[in-house]
Amino acid sequence: MGACIAALRGKVAGKTNDSHGISDQSLPTAESTDDSVNNRNGKFNKCIRGEESISSGDMHGKEGSDLSKSLTSLWGVLSKTEFADFFRAHPELLKSNSAAVMCTGAFRPGELVGAYCVVKELPGGTVGRSFLVKAVDDSGPPTPTVTTPEVEDSGKREFVFKVMTFINRKNLVEPVLDDKRALMNLTGDGLLRPVHLLLDEGNETVISVTPFLKEGSCARLAGKLEEDRLLSILRDVASALRLLHSHNIYHCNLKLENVLLREDGKACLADAALWRIFSTQSRDCLLFNGELACMPPEMFMIDEADNQSKDASKVDIWGFGLFMYRLAYGREPFDIEGKALEQVCELVSVDRLQFPQRNWSIASSLEDAIRVCLDDDPERRPTVPGLFSFSLFRNHNFNSVVAGGSVGLPGFRASHNDTGPSGGRSGSDNYIRWAYPRYHWRKNVSLDEMLGSGGICETYRVHLRRHPSKQFVMKVLKRSVLKAASQYRISTDDLRHALAVSRLINHPNVLNLLEIVDSRDGCFASQQLAKSRFLYAEFPPLLNHKNPLFTLKQMLADVLQGLFVLHLNGVPHLRLTPSNIFYELGVGFRVSDFGPLFLAREEIVESMETDQPLYSVPQWVVDDLKVPIHMSRFSLDVFCVGLLAASALPSVLHEDWYRFSNSEGCILDVKGVCEKVKNASLYLKPMLVDFILQALTNPATTVRDLMNHSYLSDAIDVSRLDEMKPLNISPADMEMAVSERFTTTDESGLWNVLGHDPAAGNGHLWCSMFRNEALPDGCIRSGIQSVNEVAAARRVPFVKKLVCGLCRCELPIVLFLCDKCDDYIRCAKCSLVDTHADDHKLSPHLVHTVGQDGVDGNFFALLVPTCNICVAQSLEALEMQANLPHGTLTKDITTQSVTAERALRRLTLAKLNPGPKVLPKVSDTEGETWEEEVASCRETRNTELLLHQFELNTVPKELFDPPLLHVASIDLSYNKLTSLPDDLALLCNLRSVSVAHNALTVLPDSMGELRQLDRLDASHNKLKDLPLTFVKLRKLSTVTLDFNEFSGLPRVLDDLIVATASTPQLSTIYLAENTNITRFPDYTNLAILPTLKLALDNEPSVYQTYLNENLAEKLPNIGMLWNKIYPDRIVDNVFCGSLRTTQSQVVYDKLGIKNLLTVGRDLVPVPPVGGKHLVISLDDIEEADIRCTFDEAVNFIDMSVEKGEGCLVHCFAGLSRSATTVIAYFMMKRGMRLGDAYQLTKRGRPSIYPNEGFFRQMIELDGELFPDDPPLQLEDIGRESPNVRV
Repeated sequence: MGACIAALRGKVAGKTNDSHGISDQSLPTAESTDDSVNNRNGKFNKCIRGEESISSGDMHGKEGSDLSKSLTSLWGVLSKTEFADFFRAHPELLKSNSAAVMCTGAFRPGELVGAYCVVKELPGGTVGRSFLVKAVDDSGPPTPTVTTPEVEDSGKREFVFKVMTFINRKNLVEPVLDDKRALMNLTGDGLLRPVHLLLDEGNETVISVTPFLKEGSCARLAGKLEEDRLLSILRDVASALRLLHSHNIYHCNLKLENVLLREDGKACLADAALWRIFSTQSRDCLLFNGELACMPPEMFMIDEADNQSKDASKVDIWGFGLFMYRLAYGREPFDIEGKALEQVCELVSVDRLQFPQRNWSIASSLEDAIRVCLDDDPERRPTVPGLFSFSLFRNHNFNSVVAGGSVGLPGFRASHNDTGPSGGRSGSDNYIRWAYPRYHWRKNVSLDEMLGSGGICETYRVHLRRHPSKQFVMKVLKRSVLKAASQYRISTDDLRHALAVSRLINHPNVLNLLEIVDSRDGCFASQQLAKSRFLYAEFPPLLNHKNPLFTLKQMLADVLQGLFVLHLNGVPHLRLTPSNIFYELGVGFRVSDFGPLFLAREEIVESMETDQPLYSVPQWVVDDLKVPIHMSRFSLDVFCVGLLAASALPSVLHEDWYRFSNSEGCILDVKGVCEKVKNASLYLKPMLVDFILQALTNPATTVRDLMNHSYLSDAIDVSRLDEMKPLNISPADMEMAVSERFTTTDESGLWNVLGHDPAAGNGHLWCSMFRNEALPDGCIRSGIQSVNEVAAARRVPFVKKLVCGLCRCELPIVLFLCDKCDDYIRCAKCSLVDTHADDHKLSPHLVHTVGQDGVDGNFFALLVPTCNICVAQSLEALEMQANLPHGTLTKDITTQSVTAERALRRLTLAKLNPGPKVLPKVSDTEGETWEEEVASCRETRNTELLLHQFELNTVPKELFDPPLLHVASIDLSYNKLTSLPDDLALLCNLRSVSVAHNALTVLPDSMGELRQLDRLDASHNKLKDLPLTFVKLRKLSTVTLDFNEFSGLPRVLDDLIVATASTPQLSTIYLAENTNITRFPDYTNLAILPTLKLALDNEPSVYQTYLNENLAEKLPNIGMLWNKIYPDRIVDNVFCGSLRTTQSQVVYDKLGIKNLLTVGRDLVPVPPVGGKHLVISLDDIEEADIRCTFDEAVNFIDMSVEKGEGCLVHCFAGLSRSATTVIAYFMMKRGMRLGDAYQLTKRGRPSIYPNEGFFRQMIELDGELFPDDPPLQLEDIGRESPNVRV
């Protein structure tokens, strides 16, 4: 049968660009299968969400009820073709992909299909038929599900239909669609994502609509690429595979024709997410499809291959190995043409690879990578993330097409002193390669992507970690600029002056630097991000009617004007190549990466005396580099301008720049370049020829001379050149030119309140907040953008302030957001009385980040729902800080979020499976046991062990047999532990221990042996003291002991402060909700600490000590966090407080409070046991009539006072309604004027502030009670007149 199939495939191979496809001639047309093709106009326009469908008869005739009927229908079409006898002899091939392709109908040119018009049919492939189409209106494709860079360009209206028929495999439609949907929501330019998916109502035909890339595939480049360009494409494809695999999507058809090229030169992987079509085919069907040369041997080794059981990721690795070989060498790795199947299986299963000779520095590492990918044993093939540990990808990086990311020109050695094989001076300690963890700036920024690398620097696109809209470029220099100055004896003043110019220069044709840092961590520079194309990617033509500003003449004019300003300030460029000049729409051509930060004149001169000079230039250029800077003509820059002008000739652009950089010892033939220019006189105007020759051959020429050249007479106004003055660089500017650290800081607002970011340790939350980031291997990735996946953060725009929509108070940290109305925001107080819709719910959110969008001055806030913060202690601290009732932020923490977080955090540091991880579904982890968690931690050597919420009564002994020595963090919270074993000390590398929410009465002495311990959370237990052995914990910084039974600061912590006085570490102590603490701690030793955050209850004696002894001034190093559970005493038996002060019987008992007066609506306090509770329903708004409540409220207070019982008057915050009521009591029952009553209440509770409406009513009350007294002096009580008649 194999020979028959081969013959048939040879007959139907046709004129496709896919050697394994079916030709147009062998395909039945739509007319041969259905006469109603014209009825499809407008019907094939539904998205997968689906508004409209077409009948299956439109493409395939009547729908069968099962597979046999579908195959019968398929046979009905094929039986009318010349291949009827073949399929009659081999009916099993009716299930093949090629059989489906042969029965796929064709669209006619000019036919309307929904919002698209068919232009022509494209060459076919192994999966389906392709058609070039255009959007029929000016607004683009209808409601695109995803926007790609191609779709964003309004000038590009062309798309490709990939028409796939599933008549013989309808069970694959939904799985393939699921993969395609997931692909649509991925982020990354390396994938060609569908913008629409269209489906017929019979679920038989799917059309994937993708942007049309006119540059075509990389098949035409096979065997013709220079080293840098080859590596760039390989990395683009590997990165695309890594993104696919991280979301369990595969390709399984990785051939040259499926890797397309964008206009910017980057490679783009097409036809992804169709792997199920291949994995479900039998061996015979795969052979008939013509996929033998793309599939690994395991797909063909058995007669009835259950290919669904094969590891699709290892199939892709095999395909990537084939792709690397074919692209690099332009030939097939295995000679299988004309071979029988058994011969092919044997051939690809042994090491018979032959590698053509290539004079590449990467030849050896490329061969190694190909060999390991083409291993016949799939288990020995690496994962895609594992590929990035290979020297091929680890030691060589690639060029950028984003402004600020220029590092080199394909075929052009743009750099010097490379650490790679082709570089010189690799042993110099000034030239090092920094690893990711060393980049100190990554604390405040997130890395989006690596734009490229050369011998001089690595370039990254980054954004401020908590302000994703603030993007810029970060350059990592491979040598210290200050050390280089010392090595080459460069004047420090001259260097700093040039670097200051590099930062302060402000010219449209020069891209300046923002900051320069040179420290022991490395040398770095930040730069504006400008999404543009460099000249090596798109060189400007001589004439351009479409964009007259993008021409050779305008480029030369802009570059010369930028160089003139640099030279005026004594700064040469020295790296003026097509990879350092870019075009920015609306600005013009700009030069970047100039000056001594990147390359010094002395470095070039020294290299000229070696066997590996940096540049191949005439001697007169070298001589100019040796003269003092103030005498220089900047001849190197002038020479490069001439070479730029000559690059109008493609041979100069693609060949002579390579020689200019002296790559592989090639010498630039200046005379030869000049001859090319002269011989192109029919193409180049005489004035341009003269311009080029002057720049390339005349040693006396300067930039100004070229600006005055007649060729540019209509492009540059030289009349004002004499008016231009150099920058006034002060000594301070020179001093600040280089710093030791970046001044850009980007802290979360939560950090300022808590001292840490509770979201930073939450992978579940972090992934959804910043799901578009490109992260290094080892980080967790959440690239799926479906809102149904994880609703862990919301982005809310606002103009000036984030305020409550009702009371208009500012909301800096906590707010309540409607689950269905994006702009419906309330403060905690107003949320209690909200009834804007019956089925809408307000839930608490934290204001994690505030950032600025665009240039319109508007802002956005990233809001984090509190239910996704799994560490309750952080939320409890916020409740204290915001004076919210206990449980306001913690009550919604769900078991689901904790379960998902456990699974995700486990992935964070897993070392056996490096690379991006996928956010797990909660359903996948709900049934986990503690045994599975321990086993997983041991297997993966994860440094975090998460045993919270397992209902544990004891700590499992499995942790210590043998001890999990690699564990650095253990979480045993939310269990039922009454004690901890001494064996806990065996986990000697623990840095964080959480045993919160248990029933512990003591901690074991052995914990003092955990010498690496940094954080301890033992809140919500029954502890009374800490072991004295804690004095050994010299690295302990944070101790959380809230909700215990301590009577004061544990003595051992005082001893620890003394013991570590020379190197203090302790910085945070939480002791709130310890009702036995009635004295402020001895602060003698606390003063030793440089900073300390101390949380205590505002117990009256503790708080009064703090106030009376003026400890705020005596202890400026201590930041107090008062847990305000105690109300304020105004006078004997009269207290005023917030809702938070009404939740503890202990508080009532301590203060003698028997009666509770609630002034507010829907407040839920805990009334005193055996006392009375009066509720006055009233909202805190200016229009509310509080005077009508005075009689009832004041009588209730007076009754309590008369009995000698304490009365607590409260509202939500204890500022307005309750304060007004207490003031009214003093006025009505004690005969006080408003001013005296207000001041008395304010002395007891300084934060009171009745709203303007309530204050106006109190003024009116004062007028009625004291009509004959002098007018009120409102300024004495710190209030302005509310415009009422007194």
